[in-house]
This record gives sequence, C-alpha cells and structure tokens, in this order.
Amino acid sequence: KSRRRGPPAHVTARVGAADRIDLRWRTKPAAPVKVEPILYGEVNTLVAVEEQLARVTATIQYRIAQGETNTLSVQLPSGLNVLNVRGAGIEDWHVTDASDHKMLTLTLGMALKDAAYWLVIEGEQALADARAYQLPEIRLSGVKQERGYLAVARSGSVELSPETIEGINRVDVRELPELLQGAMGSP
Repeated sequence: KSRRRGPPAHVTARVGAADRIDLRWRTKPAAPVKVEPILYGEVNTLVAVEEQLARVTATIQYRIAQGETNTLSVQLPSGLNVLNVRGAGIEDWHVTDASDHKMLTLTLGMALKDAAYWLVIEGEQALADARAYQLPEIRLSGVKQERGYLAVARSGSVELSPETIEGINRVDVRELPELLQGAMGSP
C-alpha cells in the first residue's frame, strides 16, 4: 500500500483470465515552481578623461544566488554613448532612453543559474564643460546588493581634482582591484 496526498487516482482496467496482474503507472509531473532570481553585483568602472571626451569602461560581475535569469538590465547615465557590450552568450542588447537615464537590456542565449557572469560595457561621453564633469553612475537593476569601485584616470595635459564626493569612500590606488589598476594609465 502507498499513501498518497492530493486528489484520489482512478484506474480503469479490463482484466482477462490470469493468475497475476502487473499494474504500473506514472504520476503527472508537477508544474515547475518559479523561483524569483536573487542576484548580487559588482561594478568596477574606469573613467579615462581626455581633452573633450571621457572614455568609460565598466566591468560588471553578476552572481546568481537563487533562481535563474536570461535577462540583465543596467542603468546608465543619459549622456553615455554605448559603443560595445561584451559577455558570454549575449543574444541581443539594446539601449532605451528614460527620463533622466538610459537602460541597457541584455538577452542571453542561456539561462544563468547558480553561476557568476561577467559583462563589459564600453562607452564615451562628450565633455560639454571642460571645467566640470560629473562622473557616470552605472547601476544594476534587479540586484539585491551592489558594490564596486570607480577609478578615474587622465590622458594628456588634463588636470583633475574632485569638487564634491558624496556616497562613496575614497581609497588609495593600490586598494583598487587589479583589473582597474592594470587598465589605468595616469590614475
């Protein structure tokens, strides 16, 4: 005997003359349970400031802790012109304009599950005012926690000095991840 929970099962059988009956059945597979994905992210951004242009390279690492997803979204500053997006299995990506920012949406050819995923976004911003430049804020949408580093380098005879620093902690260049240290020309 087996005890079963749920609705009763009904079996109809036509039995001929036999000493023994062998009865087999399969249960109907349960509908898959949809688990909301939980993602964590780290955004390491390098901004290389030139005479009239800022080149931006953001290296993003996602970590999928629960569930699965094949879509990732990144909020970008409205003035950033996206030149290239690199990552494994990218099927499609597009940028849409919102009121005060842009949204980069990626569709992957495979579902990310219990894994880490690396994404690189390259872009540039024209410097409208050579005396003041607001550093780009790149934010991950749909992540539970986000952290990272923002490194600034200069090219040529450009001089840089921070006016205000809000919401971030200043660190020494030696404390930056190796990925950012290696990419910087003049930190």
